Amino acid sequence: MLIFMLLEFTQKYIFKNEPRTKLLLFLCSFAIYFIYFHHIFLNLNSIVSSITLDTLKNYYTYVYHIKYDDSALHFSGMSYPYGEHVVYTDCQPLLTFILRALPFTHNYLIGILHFFIFFSFITTPLILYAVFRRMDLGRYSAFFVSLGIALLSPQYLKINAGHHGLAYGCLIPFSILLTQRYLSSFGTKQGLLLFLYHCLLFLLHPYMGFSIAIFSFMSALIFKAWAGKRNGFLKQALFSALWCLSPIVLFKLFMLVTDQHPGRTTEPYGVDLMVENMDSLLAPVFGPMKPIMETWFNKRPDHFEGHTYLGLTSLLMLPALFVLAVLYFKKITWRAEGVAFLLSSFVLLMFALGWHNKLFGILGMKVEFMNQFRATCRFAWFFYFGLAVFLVPALRDILNLLKEKIKPGLVITALPLVFFGLNLWEAHYMFSMDRNVFWRFRNIFSEKLLLDEEKKLIGEMQGAAQALMPLPVFHSGSEMYDRTGMHRSMLASMFYSAHTGIPIFSVLMSRTSIPETENELNLLNSYKRQRPAAQLLNEKPIIILKTNDGLMPDEERLLDAVRFFHNNDTLSVGFVSKTDFLKRKVSDVFEDLSAGQSIESGADNIIYVPRAGNKPFTEASQKDASMIYVLDSNKLAPGSYCLSFRYYYTEKTFRSVACNIIITEGDQQSYQWKHDVPIRIFSGFYDGFSVFEYPVEVLKGKRYEFFIQGRVDKPYHISDFMLRPTEINTRIIGPSKKDTAFNNFPD
Repeated sequence: MLIFMLLEFTQKYIFKNEPRTKLLLFLCSFAIYFIYFHHIFLNLNSIVSSITLDTLKNYYTYVYHIKYDDSALHFSGMSYPYGEHVVYTDCQPLLTFILRALPFTHNYLIGILHFFIFFSFITTPLILYAVFRRMDLGRYSAFFVSLGIALLSPQYLKINAGHHGLAYGCLIPFSILLTQRYLSSFGTKQGLLLFLYHCLLFLLHPYMGFSIAIFSFMSALIFKAWAGKRNGFLKQALFSALWCLSPIVLFKLFMLVTDQHPGRTTEPYGVDLMVENMDSLLAPVFGPMKPIMETWFNKRPDHFEGHTYLGLTSLLMLPALFVLAVLYFKKITWRAEGVAFLLSSFVLLMFALGWHNKLFGILGMKVEFMNQFRATCRFAWFFYFGLAVFLVPALRDILNLLKEKIKPGLVITALPLVFFGLNLWEAHYMFSMDRNVFWRFRNIFSEKLLLDEEKKLIGEMQGAAQALMPLPVFHSGSEMYDRTGMHRSMLASMFYSAHTGIPIFSVLMSRTSIPETENELNLLNSYKRQRPAAQLLNEKPIIILKTNDGLMPDEERLLDAVRFFHNNDTLSVGFVSKTDFLKRKVSDVFEDLSAGQSIESGADNIIYVPRAGNKPFTEASQKDASMIYVLDSNKLAPGSYCLSFRYYYTEKTFRSVACNIIITEGDQQSYQWKHDVPIRIFSGFYDGFSVFEYPVEVLKGKRYEFFIQGRVDKPYHISDFMLRPTEINTRIIGPSKKDTAFNNFPD
C-alpha cells in the first residue's frame, strides 16, 4: 500500500504539468541512453560502429559525397568510371544536401551523423508521449509507456548494422503523431505537413518514404471507415492520397528524370530471404526470454534483417486484451485511431512476411515495383509500434469499465511502471548484445586520427591518379554479378579514397546497372578488344591497393604491369598506367588447341572438354547437381591450375546465375568439398554467356570432382571446360580467325 501511495504522490506532484513532464521524460531518456552508450556519446567523432561491409560503405558514401562530389545527385566515389545516383548509395541525400553547403562541418561529419541517430532515439519517447496524450492517457501512464516502447525499438539494431538511413528511431512514431493530427480534422495544413514529411523521407531512405507514406494512407482510410462517417469518404480518400501517395509518384518521376544509369535489375537478390516470420516476432535474439521463447518459436530467419521482436509486455498484453474483449465485448468502444494504426501496421506486417509475393504467385502476377523492396522484413517495424499504440489505450479503456469490480486506479497506476520495467529489463540485454564487437574502431575518416605512415601515403596519392583499384576487386550491387574480394581490400580503398578524393573502381551498393557492371569488370578482361568503359578513362595512372588476400586469375595477370612503391605487412601500393592497364596480357607462347576437340592430360597437363553429351554441357537445371568432370588422381601433375569454362544464361537476373561450382577433393581416406564458389564471380562478359575463372591447386594422389548445383529451377548450360597450369597460355583455334580464343576468352 505504501508503494501505491508513493506512486499516487508522483502522479499528483512530479507529473503536475505538461512542460515539467516532458522535460523529465527527455532527461530520463537521455540518462538511460547515456548510461549504456556514454563511451559513444563522449567520442561521437572519434569512433565508428564497425569498419566492414555495409557499415563501412555507408560511412564512406556519406563522407565522400559531402566532401568531394560536384553534383548533389551524382556520386562518383565508387563504380568508376560511371559513378552512381546518390539514392542508391545509402548516403542519406537529405543530410548530405545540407552538409555539403557547410564546409566547417566536414571535419565532424561522423560525429554529426552519430548525434542525429542517437538523438532520434532519445526524443522518441517525447513523440510517443504526445501520441498517447492525444488518446487521453494520463501524464504518468503516457510517461512510462512511451519510455518503455522506445527502448525496445527494433530499429536500434540497424545502428550497428550500419544502415544509418533506417536507424532513426523517431521516424515511425513521428508519422503516427502527424497522421493522428491529420485524422482529427483532415485539414489541409496537417495534410501538407504529411506531404512534406513523406517527400523528405524519400531523400533519407526510400524504404522509409514508401512504407511510411503507405502506412499513413491506410490509416486515414481505415479511420474514416471505422468511424462510420460515410459522408465525404471519397473526398477525404482523394485528399489522403494526395498527401500520402503523391510523394511516391513524385519520387518515381524524380528518379526517372535524374537516374542516368540504365539496366537496373528488376529482381533484387534476397527478395525471398529477407522476410519476417512469426517466430522472429515472438522470440528475441537477446536476453533471458531468448531460450524460453525459442523452445516454441525456433525458426527465425537466418538473416538478421528479419528480426523484429515485439517485446514481452506486448506479448503479455495481447492475450489479456483478447480475454477481456471477449468478456466485455458489448461494452467496449474501440478507438478509431488505435484500430487504424493497428490494422494498417498489420497490412504492412503481411508484406514483411512476404505474403504479397505468395499472392502474386498464386494469381500469376509479376509486380516488379514491389520486388525493389527486397528486405520487406523492415515493414514489420510498424507492427511493433502500431500494436503498442493500440494495446495500451484499449486496455486502459477496458479497465475503466470495470470500476465496480476492481480498483482500476491501483492497476492503472502499477501497470505503466511494470510495462517500463520489463522493457528496460529486456532492453538491457539488447543494448549489451555484441558489445565487444561494435564501437571499438577509430574514426578512420578523421584527419586528426591518421597515423604518420597513412599521412605520408595519402600525400603521395593526392591528385596523382584517376582511380583506386583494390586487389582483390570487390564488386557487389548489380544483384547478379558479384566479385567478392571485400573486407581488407575494401577497407583500404575506402580509407584512402575518403582522404584523397580519388574514386574507387570497385562497388558495394545495391541494384547497380547490370550493363555498367559488365563494362567495368570487362576492364580487367585484357582479352576483350571492345571495352566501352575504357573510353571513359583519362590519361592519369591507376593506383593499385593490393592486400594479402588471394587473387582471381585476371587480377594476377594485372600484377606484372604494376609498379609498386609502398609495402608493409598488410598492403602493397603501386601505379599502373592507363596503357599498361588496358593492353593485352597474353604472351607470345601458346599451347594451341583445336576448337571442338577434347584433350585430357598429355605432356602439357591440360584438360579441355569443349562439348559433351551430358548435363551441364546440355541444358540443365540449377537445382540439380550436374557433374562436369571427374579428374582421377595423378592424371595431372601436382601444381597450380586455372579452371575456366563458359556459362550460358538467357535472363539478366540473379536467379540465372544463382548456383555454385563445387570442387571435391578425396582419396581412399578422405573426401571433402574443397571449393564451393558462386558462379557469378565472372571474369568476362559476352553475348549470351560469361567466362568463369578460378584458381585451383591440384595435389598428388588426390581425385577431384567438378559439379554445379543451385537452388532454383533455372536453365543453363556450359561449354569449353578447361584446366590449365597457370603458367601456360592456350590458344583455341576455330574454323576462322574470329573464332579464335585465348584461355577460353574469345579474341
